[in-house]
Amino acid sequence: MPARSLSNEDRRRLSEFFFAIDWFKSDSELFDFFKSFRLTTDDIVRLTHDYKSTPFDLSKWKTVFSDASDTVAARALLELFDTFESDEVPKKLLDTYRECKEILGKHCTDWSPDISVAETYFEQQKELVLKDWNTANLGIWVSQYRFGDEQLADKLLEKYRQGLTIMLILQEDGYNRQLQESHWKHMPCSVWWYPKTTEGGINHHKFCIIDGQIVWHGSFNFTWSASNRNQEEFTRDVNPSKIREFSGAFTRIRNTLEIDV
Repeated sequence: MPARSLSNEDRRRLSEFFFAIDWFKSDSELFDFFKSFRLTTDDIVRLTHDYKSTPFDLSKWKTVFSDASDTVAARALLELFDTFESDEVPKKLLDTYRECKEILGKHCTDWSPDISVAETYFEQQKELVLKDWNTANLGIWVSQYRFGDEQLADKLLEKYRQGLTIMLILQEDGYNRQLQESHWKHMPCSVWWYPKTTEGGINHHKFCIIDGQIVWHGSFNFTWSASNRNQEEFTRDVNPSKIREFSGAFTRIRNTLEIDV
């Protein structure tokens, strides 16, 4: 059943609220948000196709309210509401925030994402991840405790050179730095190093997000041992809610780190 159409007044209220808040710290964060957003591939291409030739800034978001369908416009704001908590909204805009949530709730009552069963793999995890990376056309986000597999690193570097946005959060240690000269330094502004702390905390995550459409997560480190010796599992999930959770975790960690170029 199709979603209800937004009235001109509803669009005006949503647009006013959207442009009244500084949702993103940089154009890069804005672009990354689009890529992790559960739009269709066609929507993403249409809204971001000129990113490489012209600056991608907040003005581009006007297309959501002018050219995009009502469903896309509503889903864009719903995604923001999932990403930014209500306590981040200025007090003077809280009434408008609640009003907009009501508008979106009514509009999207009839819309729900398809739910797919996640698939868990206990062997050939690297080959399956590489298959997904090979078909990626927007970006790949990686958070890994251990990353020493050159074949996986080669594919990320290849995708980076094709123009995809590659972002890695890696634990700062000698093992992960082994690929610094051969790979990481050739992807400037793409690697965040999670520092060693006096409290002993580490970045123990093992997951990657592909085109904002797929998340792999589990025990599988990107190492030769994980692929050839260890008993490991890696789960492939395409459900929007799960991808949002991992995207949120990635962004929270990244925002606390300084980029190493």
